[in-house]
Amino acid sequence: SMTDPMTGLNNRAGFELLAQQKIRIAKRYHHHIGIIFIDLDNLKHWNDEYGHAAGDAALRAVGQAISECIREVDICGRIGGDEFAVLGYVRNRGDLTTIITRVRNTLDHAKLTVPNAKSPIHDTPQISCGASVFFDPIDKSLDEMMAAADLEMYRDKKNRRS
Repeated sequence: SMTDPMTGLNNRAGFELLAQQKIRIAKRYHHHIGIIFIDLDNLKHWNDEYGHAAGDAALRAVGQAISECIREVDICGRIGGDEFAVLGYVRNRGDLTTIITRVRNTLDHAKLTVPNAKSPIHDTPQISCGASVFFDPIDKSLDEMMAAADLEMYRDKKNRRS
């Protein structure tokens, strides 16, 4: 299967398959590639405070926000637990910053309702994000690109806690 049943997005295998294809096209046509790593902050809080159904709803909300905020030609996937990735052709880092801003704004307005939640939900899902751009000629593997964006995401997470 190539689809994550929780969010309806690509799972890691589906994302990597499509990403490899996009990278080959980028190399052939001299495009720049941008990748964003997104992590749902405090999933444990969602599960502990409101129940696991609320944690699932928060994951679905992040997936939906990403889907709504990326371009039709971009690819996205839930690549594990509470982590998501987006990959697409970009002009510069600003293209990725725009997507991140849109996703955060969409989540700020998300209203999660979960039947049988432990308590009323007053939070909206918050995310940490990392973005990296790889300019033509692309000499990095998908794993290297993902590692660079992941490192940036952890920097964002650390800065958001401070």
